[in-house]
Amino acid sequence: MGPAHTRDHLHGDDRQPASWTLFVNPINQKYHWGKAAIQVAFTIFVLTETWLVPFEGYLVDKYGPRLMIGISGALVAVARGD
Repeated sequence: MGPAHTRDHLHGDDRQPASWTLFVNPINQKYHWGKAAIQVAFTIFVLTETWLVPFEGYLVDKYGPRLMIGISGALVAVARGD
């Protein structure tokens, strides 16, 4: 995740939201949450992801990529229940 990743998210890269719309109907059909609620959740995700990039960069600079990737992998494993 370098400057291009940060640039794309800060300047409205439209690839992610365009592909996201393909998942809204299947999620709504399975869970019946409503399209508006699903889109709000996705909006919160995108905003959080975008605005945390500078903080993530600071942590990588301070502690190094190996430690941060290790911690990230552990968090993903815990979240998935692996």
